[in-house]
Amino acid sequence: MHTDETTKKGHAVRLLLTNKAKGRLKGRCFRRDSQGDASRLAGNFFYWNSMADYFSDDLVIAGLLDEVDYLIENAERGEFSTTFTHDRCVGYESTSPLNLYTLDKLKRFKPNKRSTALKVKTSLTDIKAPSTNLVTVVYDFIPKGKEDAEFIINSMYPGVDIGDLCGNITNREERVFFDWNHPVE
Repeated sequence: MHTDETTKKGHAVRLLLTNKAKGRLKGRCFRRDSQGDASRLAGNFFYWNSMADYFSDDLVIAGLLDEVDYLIENAERGEFSTTFTHDRCVGYESTSPLNLYTLDKLKRFKPNKRSTALKVKTSLTDIKAPSTNLVTVVYDFIPKGKEDAEFIINSMYPGVDIGDLCGNITNREERVFFDWNHPVE
């Protein structure tokens, strides 16, 4: 899936989502219930029904194109992330500030083989994952000459940027996680 766009400063860019990323995001951030409605679960978008809806949102495209202008002007290339604010609530956070919880409400877990963190105990369904108007996008930026570029989305999620999934994420970011099936406000 892709869309070809031109930035405010005249740079041509292809915004691209690989099939691998599209499949992963569909199962994680664009989950739907049996009626096709957005699942009310932590880490899920509810404002858009699909990546196609996401790519048709003018605010999303404007935010991504502003990022492209910045990267081209600064001769950047590589993997980056950006968080932008939408004018609407778009989904539910999968993390929350550590200072909102006492340690008895948290448990240690491993988001992957390279990281550790704390998360809200899954049994504590009275604690709800908050809604958010923030969108974080993790992407590769590949300049193609002075004026053109590819912007390849690797991941995206509702909420603040938690950085790389390595080391002790809770200590580094002062955030705790919710389970993917945790209820929301």
